[in-house]
Amino acid sequence: MITCRILQSFSATGEVIGAEIYLSEILEPPASYRVVSWVSELCTLGSLVALLAASLIFKCGASWRAMFILGGMIALSGAVARRKLRETPDFLKSRANKQFTESKNIHVSKKTSLAYFFIYSGFPLCFYVIFIYCADILKYSMQYTAEHIINHNLFLTILSFAIGISIIFLSKKIHPLKILRIRAILSSVVLFLIPFLSLTNIYTLTTVQVLLTVFTLGTLPAIPIFFKHFPVHRRFTYSSMLYAVSRAFMYVVTSFGLVYLTSSLGPYGMWVIVLPVSIGFLWGVDHFAKLEEGKGKHSVEPVLQAA
Repeated sequence: MITCRILQSFSATGEVIGAEIYLSEILEPPASYRVVSWVSELCTLGSLVALLAASLIFKCGASWRAMFILGGMIALSGAVARRKLRETPDFLKSRANKQFTESKNIHVSKKTSLAYFFIYSGFPLCFYVIFIYCADILKYSMQYTAEHIINHNLFLTILSFAIGISIIFLSKKIHPLKILRIRAILSSVVLFLIPFLSLTNIYTLTTVQVLLTVFTLGTLPAIPIFFKHFPVHRRFTYSSMLYAVSRAFMYVVTSFGLVYLTSSLGPYGMWVIVLPVSIGFLWGVDHFAKLEEGKGKHSVEPVLQAA
């Protein structure tokens, strides 16, 4: 079962990053910011449908196996659709000249790779706190049943989907990196204050979950900005591998690290993970802002001056 789950994660990584890169290369900013963001939103929609299915199973006694049959049909349709896609103009243009051979020897900046890693390490931390850490409190301190926790998470996922749509439209007015920085600062404040709060109160706990859902350490809507700072022919390899490694690393660190840190240091043990991840995320955003400023294509001065 664990092996299947690992394979599923690797598969999802390739599908998500591949789709985002494809759309980033066939569209120009600022349209690419909004369109690529919808890939992430549809992933959230998938989680929403899964929670709805789980809620339906509890309420109506429906068969969970039927849901996997439906998922298999979607996967097959996706596989067929991918075979119909043409290569992107950026890839074709690069392959048509000497860049195809030369790009294999192009040095990929370690600093940019590290910035990308830190940025994609933020969401797993927020996800764990919202849906796992807080769910344990609901289960063991408030005696919530599995059905009640699923319904609670369903509300948070609906909120996350609505916030994502709002951010997509907000990116028309505000530069994506500025949105990331503002959300990251507010999210870091909430994470830092958690040890001082009484999460055994349902209203306090729900407020923390809502705030972390609204101000999460996420990548929406700046995803295309990250991709274009990797060479075309190494873009998928580097971005997907760094994405997968950051997810795997952070889920291990949060799942096991928080348990031992909070048991030995109390609630303040959370800071051991929260502080470096938050600082690393903000540093990563600043790094890409400087890269954008250096290219001179989009003004990011407001990003560098914000907060």
